Parts: sequence; C-alpha cells; structure tokens
Amino acid sequence: MNYNLDEALPQGTIYLDGVSILFENSYFANLIEYGDGSIIFQDSTVAFQNATFVNNTQSTAGAIFANNTVLSIDNSVFTNNYGFQSGAIQLLGSDSMMYINGTTFLNNTGMHCCHLNHLNLRSEPLPCT
Repeated sequence: MNYNLDEALPQGTIYLDGVSILFENSYFANLIEYGDGSIIFQDSTVAFQNATFVNNTQSTAGAIFANNTVLSIDNSVFTNNYGFQSGAIQLLGSDSMMYINGTTFLNNTGMHCCHLNHLNLRSEPLPCT
C-alpha cells in the first residue's frame, strides 16, 4: 500500500479506532496535515512489517500517534519525519506497549524527542538516540 495525502483530514491523515490491523510493505510519504500524527491509532493493536515513513510532518508526531495501543514495528524505516513533540512516534496511555525490531530511525526531528516519545507506558521506555 502507498499512502500520499490527497485531501485534508482532521487531526491526521489516517485515523483508526478499536482496530487490529497489519500494514505490510507500506509506504507513507509527504503527509503534512499538522494533526497529531500521519496515522493515529486509539485503543488498537497494530503491526507494521517492512513499512517506510518518510518526510511526514504533523503537530505531535511526524509518523505515528498512538493512545492505549499495542504497537509492533518490524524491519521498517523512519526517515526525515517531523513532529513538535516527537519526530517519528508518540505513544501514550497506560495500556500502550511498543515492540520494535530491525527498524531504522534516521533524521527524525521533534522538540521533545528525536525519534520516539512515550508517556505513561507500562513497559520500560526505549532510549531516544
């Protein structure tokens, strides 16, 4: 799947609530809307395999904003994303968990954290490098 911005959606480009979904071989590029994230998840279980996020700009997190969501990211790439709080991923909520394996974060920019920002997680937070 390839996702490019066609029409403005409120608070982000894609919003999914209460879903269980797998994104495989997906490409998210040039999504600029100034919402919470290019993709917003609420109360969901989400997996990305071989996904690419490049040149996305949002107010909170450049690529992914997730609340009370289990997020699994495998063999993916996050490059040149910008968000005011986190360059690539903003994860919050006490029911949130994040698993990252074989994924590259490069040149993501955020005022509070370069790549990942996670608040109120039950698991140990990942370092921002």
